[in-house]
Amino acid sequence: GAKSVVRCTGCLSGTDNCGTVQLMVELENEPLRGAIAGGDRAVGADSDLSIDACYPAFQDPDDPSAALVFDWWCEYVEAAAGSAGNATACGLAAPPTSLCNWNIAAGTLSPLNVYTCGVN
Repeated sequence: GAKSVVRCTGCLSGTDNCGTVQLMVELENEPLRGAIAGGDRAVGADSDLSIDACYPAFQDPDDPSAALVFDWWCEYVEAAAGSAGNATACGLAAPPTSLCNWNIAAGTLSPLNVYTCGVN
């Protein structure tokens, strides 16, 4: 981080008796702030799902204009009764890492399974 010197001088009133103190201050970078707009939710099979991690949900407090990389994922959590239950990925192609949102069209995921999707 950036380093600065902070210097403070104080004098007794009406005298030349002064003292100075200085210290080195180092600015530390703040961690990224991240969230998915709207938080946890359930969406019906006939509805589109839009997952949004765009500014201000995700941001670099030290550089708000920084180009961030979004690592999207989707996992299959629970199978519908009678379906194969060994898959771990939901089978969707994630959007490019430059995109801060992911739109999943209605009918893309099986309405009888439970999925968890997110971004790193």
